[in-house]
Amino acid sequence: LATIRDLPPETADQLAGATRSSAGGVISGLREQGTSGDLGDAAPQVVDALSQAFASATRWAMFSAVVFLVIGFIGALRVRKAARQMEGPPAK
Repeated sequence: LATIRDLPPETADQLAGATRSSAGGVISGLREQGTSGDLGDAAPQVVDALSQAFASATRWAMFSAVVFLVIGFIGALRVRKAARQMEGPPAK
């Protein structure tokens, strides 16, 4: 948002906060308003910047979630292996 010429920094901060708190819902509202909204001719650029930032944040969140799931799965396998080793060989 900092690269958009006609967008004051205060407005950019408000839009970024609104995008975070609405989980991206504000983007569709801005898209519907188009250039007739408060942002005027800067609206398409703002919508594009917010959409790209939200998509990037979503990708990082998904990546982080996958990493933690894999770590948890590996931990569960190690616990299972340790539990089997403590039991000893099966009785005949």
